[in-house]
Amino acid sequence: MEATNAIKPLLGDYYQVDDTPILKAMWRDTKECIYVEKDEGSQGRGVYWYKNKL
Repeated sequence: MEATNAIKPLLGDYYQVDDTPILKAMWRDTKECIYVEKDEGSQGRGVYWYKNKL
């Protein structure tokens, strides 16, 4: 929890939680993620979103 509490203020609105077990989440993302796209509003912070539709 210490790392989580430290990163929350840095991520702000970008902080999200997914309680899916890690192996299941990795499998899901491998099957569903088609490409990633830069968040135009991130102002150079290196924020990307995965897209599952073309």
